[in-house]
Amino acid sequence: MVNSDGQNTLNINQRQGIYRDNTEGSGLETEAGANAVTAGDYNNDGFLDLFITSTATGSCRLYHNLGDGSFETDDRSEELNQTLKDIRVNDASFLDFDNDGFLDLLVVGEPDKEGKNGVTLYHNDGTGKFWIVMNILPPDLTSGKQIQTMDYNDDGDTDILIARLDGSVRLLRNDGGNNNHFVKMKLVGLRTGSAKNNYYGIGAKVEIRAGNLYQSKVVTEPYIHFGLGPRSKADVIRILWTNGVPQNLFYPRTDQDLVEEQILKGSCPFLYTWNGEEYVFLKDIMWRSALGMPLGIMGEAKEYANPDASVDYIKIPGELLKPKNGKYAIQVTGELWETIYFDKIALVALDHHESVEVFVDERLLPSPVPGYKVYQVRKKQIPVSARDINGMDLIPLIAEKDDRYVSNLKPGRYQGLTEMTELTLDLGEIDHSKDLILFLNGWIFPTDASINASISQSAAVEVISVNLMASSTSLQSMSRVVIPAC
Repeated sequence: MVNSDGQNTLNINQRQGIYRDNTEGSGLETEAGANAVTAGDYNNDGFLDLFITSTATGSCRLYHNLGDGSFETDDRSEELNQTLKDIRVNDASFLDFDNDGFLDLLVVGEPDKEGKNGVTLYHNDGTGKFWIVMNILPPDLTSGKQIQTMDYNDDGDTDILIARLDGSVRLLRNDGGNNNHFVKMKLVGLRTGSAKNNYYGIGAKVEIRAGNLYQSKVVTEPYIHFGLGPRSKADVIRILWTNGVPQNLFYPRTDQDLVEEQILKGSCPFLYTWNGEEYVFLKDIMWRSALGMPLGIMGEAKEYANPDASVDYIKIPGELLKPKNGKYAIQVTGELWETIYFDKIALVALDHHESVEVFVDERLLPSPVPGYKVYQVRKKQIPVSARDINGMDLIPLIAEKDDRYVSNLKPGRYQGLTEMTELTLDLGEIDHSKDLILFLNGWIFPTDASINASISQSAAVEVISVNLMASSTSLQSMSRVVIPAC
C-alpha cells in the first residue's frame, strides 16, 4: 500500500484472511508523495516487480523482486530515471505494447518545468532496462492522471485509455502492436459441486513458455494477454488456480482468443519416473490415504475418510525406470490443496521371466487394504467383446494401451463422475473350475469432496482387479461387470 503522506507498507497474505506487516526489511524505502503502484514481471523471472510513482519529482522507484519477500531498487534504466526527475507522476502501468514478450512501462503525470512531457512510454529491451520510445504518442498529449489498458478493438494488441487532468479522456489505439504474435485468453472457473472457486480465476497465476521466452502474470481481470514476439506458437501455458491446483495447456492456439475452463479442483500426488532420457508421468498415487478427508459434506451426514495410515504398492514398468547417474530416480509432486504425508518410500525390484507380466492390487478400498500380493500373468486373454449400455463393441478402444479411449460417457452432477453406465464383457471360452481375475486399467479425474462417501470410494479407482466366479451353468461364460464410470 502506498501513502502520499505517510509510510508505505507491504503486507504478506498469511491465508485465512490474515495479513502480516512485512515492510521492515522489504527494501521498499518510503518516499514522500507516493501515490500509485503498478506490478508486473518486467524481467521474466516469475516474480512480480513494482514501480512506485510519486508526486515529488525524482522520487519514482523501480523495484526488482528478489523472490524472498524483499525488493531491491533497480537503477539500471538511466533514461527512465533522468526523464522523470522533472515530472510529478500520477500513475504508471506495465504493458507489452509491441507484443515482444517483455513488459514495457507507461508513465503519466504533470511536468514541473515548461517544455517537458508528462506522458512517456518506455520500451523494455529484453534485459529489464527501459528506454524512451520516440514519436509514437500524440504530440499534444503532455499530461495525464490515470491509465487503463485494454484491447478495446480486439485486434490482438494493447490499447491505452488516459484520464487527463481536466477530467477528459484520451483513447489511444495501438496500430502495429499485433505485428508480433500473441496469446489472449480468458479463464473460466468451476461453479459445480461446492463452488469453491471464483469464475474468472481472479488471483490465479498464469505462466507461458514459447521456446526460450518465459512470462508470468497474476490474473486481475477477465482477459490475460501475452506477447510472443516472432514466435508463431507457444509450447505450454500453466495456470495455478487460486485453490493451489495447477493446470497445463500444451501447444495453445495463438493470435486468437482462448477460453480455458478449469478442469480439476484437486488431484492426488503425481508420480514421475526417469525413463533414461526424461522424467515421464506414470500415475497418480495415494488414493487410499485421504487422512481425514470430508465425505458427503453437502448432505446432513458428516463422514470422514479412514484416519489410519495405509500402505500403497504401485507398479512401475521396467521400461519406464532407468538408472540416472547410477541411481533410480523418481519424483512426486503435490497436486492437492491438502497436505501430503510420507512415512517411507521404498523401491522393490521384481525379477521375473520376460514372458510373465506382473501386477499388484491398486484398488481404493476401505480398511483392511489388500496388502502386498503379486499377480503373475503368463497368457493374456482379451475378452471377445466389451459392449456398452447401447450395445456398441468397445474392444478396439480398450484392448491395448494405445492412447485411444472410450469417450462417449456423459458428465454427471458432480465433478469427476459421469452418469452410471454398464460394461458387458464376453470372456469367451474359459476354465470354469478356476477363479477369474479381471485386470482393468484407466485414468480418471478425482471426484469432488461434496459427493456421497460410497460413490467417492467406488469411483476413485485407477487400476482395479475384480474377482469373478465363472458360472457353471452357462454354455459360454458371460460375466457382466457394472462399473461406476469416471
